[in-house]
Amino acid sequence: MQSSGSVGRGYPFVMSEMWAIAAVVVAVITIGVMFYLDRKRNPRREFAYEVTASPLVSSKIRGLDKLAVSYDGSPLAHPYLVTVRMASTGRADISSTSFDGNKPVIIELNVPILGEIEQSTSMETVGARLKYASGETSLVLPPSLLPKGFSIHGSYLCDGIPQIESRIELADITIRNTSRASSDSFERVSSSLSVWSRAVSFGAMAVTGVIAAWTLVRP
Repeated sequence: MQSSGSVGRGYPFVMSEMWAIAAVVVAVITIGVMFYLDRKRNPRREFAYEVTASPLVSSKIRGLDKLAVSYDGSPLAHPYLVTVRMASTGRADISSTSFDGNKPVIIELNVPILGEIEQSTSMETVGARLKYASGETSLVLPPSLLPKGFSIHGSYLCDGIPQIESRIELADITIRNTSRASSDSFERVSSSLSVWSRAVSFGAMAVTGVIAAWTLVRP
């Protein structure tokens, strides 16, 4: 008789427990769907770039004073090869209207650019290209459509030690400089804070769902 009574008292408890589990499952699914929709509504657009400069002749070479380097018949005192990589690395395209004030992306080298060694892109159908004028000191990317996954790679010959500066104004775009680990910390922190704020919101919703489920089985 006691056994029968225990079963009778246990049935509503089991049902309550099942309802609690169902509530948690629904909460988790809801949070997942909301997170997915949030990412779809607010796709992250990211512009990554890297600029490196390497001397064509090492200063450690013996007899360097007897070595002469020239380009197109003109001697070079300090020949450097500058390599530029740019890419649209986010989840959505970067439109030409994202170039704030219709301003181009500018990579200032502060030394004359003598010539382009090579330039290639990952998508030949996309018209975005790096431009420069011989003897000028800057590389320019005019306002262009940069589809997600698109990248540009270019190499340029300079005479003199480059002092690299970048002027990039892209509205609502995360800008990431991969040339050195410490660069663009503000952009990465801002992006991280945005992600964390959404994560905290979704986490709070999850906790609320668990608390609601617990109230169903609480004595």
